[in-house]
Amino acid sequence: MLRRGAVEVPLCVGLQIGAMQGRGRGTGLATTMTARSPWLAATVGAAVGWRPRGRVGLWLGADAIVALLRPSFVTAGGVKVHEAARFGGQVLAGIEVLLR
Repeated sequence: MLRRGAVEVPLCVGLQIGAMQGRGRGTGLATTMTARSPWLAATVGAAVGWRPRGRVGLWLGADAIVALLRPSFVTAGGVKVHEAARFGGQVLAGIEVLLR
């Protein structure tokens, strides 16, 4: 973490794991099915935090996401109707409270 006065720049590398759920809808469907598919991604990001004094601060961060395991959904006939993107990103903002 880089720090200068009340401003800090934390760097982060991580993993995200979860599942995506899809459900078929439409007038031409013989049956409606729901399916879940696992998702795994690596993330790398940075943030800017500002804590003027005391234990409370604000931060704003951005992460790049690379999917290692991408969910995909297919119809009963084997036609792929959706696959998650390989690359993505997220922007986060928050309030930080130091507990020590």
